[in-house]
Amino acid sequence: MKLINLIFIAGSVTSLSWGAVHVISRELAAQQSEKCIQIFHDSKKEARGVLKYLQGFPDYTQYVKSIDQYERGDIEKCQATIYIGSKEESLVPRAFTDDYVKTSKNVAWLGYNIWQLGDQFERVFGLRYIGFALPHPSLGSEIIYKGQSYKKRSMARKQVELLAVNSLKFEILAEIRSDQSREVIPYVVRAKNRFYYADVPAEYLTHTEHASIFADILAEMVGVPAQNKARSISSNAL
Repeated sequence: MKLINLIFIAGSVTSLSWGAVHVISRELAAQQSEKCIQIFHDSKKEARGVLKYLQGFPDYTQYVKSIDQYERGDIEKCQATIYIGSKEESLVPRAFTDDYVKTSKNVAWLGYNIWQLGDQFERVFGLRYIGFALPHPSLGSEIIYKGQSYKKRSMARKQVELLAVNSLKFEILAEIRSDQSREVIPYVVRAKNRFYYADVPAEYLTHTEHASIFADILAEMVGVPAQNKARSISSNAL
């Protein structure tokens, strides 16, 4: 390890022995093989809610950071990355939006600020952001997931509305159906390795039906089935 540190710090090193090369190769291989999940957020509260469900992936180290700490290329460090946008108009770094549409790793965007992708959202997902459905205390809706209907809890948060433009580009994992108009709109969508969840699910997760849906979809986002028992979570303190 000392040899590696000297190599990176000392810019004057011009040649390496085969032994040094092998040491570096092993170190890089170990870094690349680490199983990990990243969470970037604009609210510690919402991050905690999602983090609780990552206990189902005990073999994966979890890293938690504010979205404003994101640096270009961070998305490539782990097998899966989740961004939680819980505040309207929180600034999402350009580095993240660029990486989100280019990466081959699994990446999920939850909640608000998807409009900051601009035209790239429609190009990647075949969906168009059209605004919000304002909450109404006397009106409800249903989540349709795997052929089953679940009552969606009424919350104060505004619901993101999406318009399907090119259905060949995305797969609908869950939909929302209005109790009043019976209109059905995409709720959770997937475009290859990219996911968009048109809500901030953490605040619903105290309700069993919401929790089971989110846990199931989270397994798809990570790319592996969740385990029932978690050993521990290793993450930055929130």
